Amino acid sequence: MEKKKNKKNKIDKEVSELKEKSETKQKKEVVLSKKEEKKEKSKEISKASASKKNNNNNEEKKVSWNPFTKEGQYSIKVWFQGLKSELCKIIWPTKPQLIVYTIVVLVTLVSVSVYLFFLGKIFEWLFKGAGIV
Repeated sequence: MEKKKNKKNKIDKEVSELKEKSETKQKKEVVLSKKEEKKEKSKEISKASASKKNNNNNEEKKVSWNPFTKEGQYSIKVWFQGLKSELCKIIWPTKPQLIVYTIVVLVTLVSVSVYLFFLGKIFEWLFKGAGIV
């Protein structure tokens, strides 16, 4: 009797495991299909927005860059406002960083100068040996 119960319990466990596996596969398939749908929608949206931008670019009125007109003065004002906001976003280096960067630049400058000097001397020696110079 106990053997039958054990077999039945084992079979029930296997059935429940199979059900769980099939459910997880179904969930994965649903998730993958949703991701594919999102990709297709985003592609459609990007195509639509690109075509709208092209249409809008053709329809936009041209802005005058003449500083002596009202439109030109407005555009210059907007440009300086944008410049100010961009300058506020700059992250300036600290003093130790600045020192390190300066040393790196100077070392690079000296090493390239020495390399080019010796390269020039080698070519000069080769050309003198060949009788070209």
